[in-house]
Amino acid sequence: MAESHRSAGCLSVRARPNLTEKRNVGSPMNVLVQMAYKADKKEPFGALLRRLLAAFESAGADCWMAATFADSPVPGGVSAVQRAIKKHPEAAPFDGSAPMLPGSPAVRRIAVDQTTEEPAKALLLALADGIPRSLPFHTASVAFTSGDASQAGTGGIAIAALDSWWVNGRNRALAANYTVEAEAGAKALPPPPGVLGAVLNALGKPTKTTQFAIGGTRPGAPAGSSQGRTAPAATPLTAIVSRYRAGVAEMIERLTLPHALPDIDVALRTVAGPAGPLKPALVNAFAPRGYDCRGETGMFTLRRRTSGNHVVALVVDVGTWSRIVTPLFTVRGPNFEATVPIPVGGRGQYPIGDTTQWEAIVANLSVIVDELDRTFVPEIEAAAGPAPDWFAAD
Repeated sequence: MAESHRSAGCLSVRARPNLTEKRNVGSPMNVLVQMAYKADKKEPFGALLRRLLAAFESAGADCWMAATFADSPVPGGVSAVQRAIKKHPEAAPFDGSAPMLPGSPAVRRIAVDQTTEEPAKALLLALADGIPRSLPFHTASVAFTSGDASQAGTGGIAIAALDSWWVNGRNRALAANYTVEAEAGAKALPPPPGVLGAVLNALGKPTKTTQFAIGGTRPGAPAGSSQGRTAPAATPLTAIVSRYRAGVAEMIERLTLPHALPDIDVALRTVAGPAGPLKPALVNAFAPRGYDCRGETGMFTLRRRTSGNHVVALVVDVGTWSRIVTPLFTVRGPNFEATVPIPVGGRGQYPIGDTTQWEAIVANLSVIVDELDRTFVPEIEAAAGPAPDWFAAD
């Protein structure tokens, strides 16, 4: 049976797995469910936090809050932390500096560990109310936790709200995590336990849902991934990913690509533009190959579902202002993510250029993806085995 799938304006038809076939029959497993939600930047950050607190209160669930309000990592300029302490002296005990990422310079920040104290909650809400005008924090991250979100059946949930500055203005993100126990042969995951459903309903409909079997490996996951799983030193999957990563440039040289792109150094010096809308070329090239297309800020994700119920995705990062394309090819299952970067013009990044150059890039990408679909995907699926019917990756 074929399934018609519509996403972000793209329509494709893909093969649907046989739902009567049992997959990976075995012992139950804990599944981490991660959901992303639309976060309206027009809603004041403080109002968003109050809405989340009200969701926990309405569901009758206790919750803890933790937050970080940080200055820019670039020295100079206004210190929102200093301004916040002057306005809210009770924030002074939480003043400090720490790297936002490992190996990065220390950044001044106000950091409050998990607390249920009302004065601390009131402080966090007051700081959020000042964003972005009176308290222009570079990054504000607030987490809500109820129970243990990593333990299935406990009704635990973790929700994170983020407001940050980037070259295109303020960005907003909202996500939730919880864990359920799934039978390997089940056709669907059980509903969120306990009060989880009531809290999640208050967040609206998720725009993206991802599932991971806890304890699974993620061979070839992109650097900086925040999923909290690391691949072991050697498994059949990691060996396959390592081999393809090491040989992807040689593989591309063997292929007959339809267009000879300028050397990247030449392209960077002679970049032309603008390319106009980028999505049509991707849709025209990949919809006939069974891929749907989702567009986000600075990124397109083209996906298809395999007969083994895995998800194959081409993630095309087109930047938000740099007009540089960076493609990644990924095969995902419930307990692994196998990723191979695609060096479009001999390196990981390549200038998009004008419409003619962008269409040439996409045409070359389609040939490379065809080869990975023919070789890499079957090898990964053979090593991983079919995914359970409940597995989904939006």
